[in-house]
Amino acid sequence: MPRIVLLNGSPSTRSSTEALLIHVADDLRMHGYNTTLMNLRSLPAEALLLARTDQPQLAAALTEVQAADALVVGTPVYQASYSGLLKTFCDVLPVGVLRGVPVLPLLTGGSDGHILALDHGLKPLLSTLGATSIAAGRFINSAHISAGAGVISPGAAAEVSGATAGFLTELDRHLTAPVRVPVG
Repeated sequence: MPRIVLLNGSPSTRSSTEALLIHVADDLRMHGYNTTLMNLRSLPAEALLLARTDQPQLAAALTEVQAADALVVGTPVYQASYSGLLKTFCDVLPVGVLRGVPVLPLLTGGSDGHILALDHGLKPLLSTLGATSIAAGRFINSAHISAGAGVISPGAAAEVSGATAGFLTELDRHLTAPVRVPVG
């Protein structure tokens, strides 16, 4: 059964980003996918900052991402960009790790003015990791998410479900594509 890893780039516990990712994970499981939510804040800070990829917890996280059939990347927007925690984790991922891996990018933030961070920040970051199959993604205003209760407003839930549906279409296409063997 295909495995999808959901990366939570929020440094906060009970964040709107985590509530959104849990909502998406529930939706993906209803479609028959195995999901793993990875809270990057639980990784050892020193290992991340010093790129000590042999540290057991960080090495396990990197292996989990490399073994995933698809990735959902969620992050809050800070200063018009993705979180530094997400960036630090991406810095230790191997070059090209997302080549051929469908990715769904999701952002949360307190102002709709941050919507451009999706196309001008997060998607280019994912592209540098080799991602060529990046779903449309969504920015969801945190006002539409009750982080403590894990409740998402009906409008935001519908918007995210639409993004998830497009992502699943791409993932299904990816998983059923014939493997091409180079000739010669």
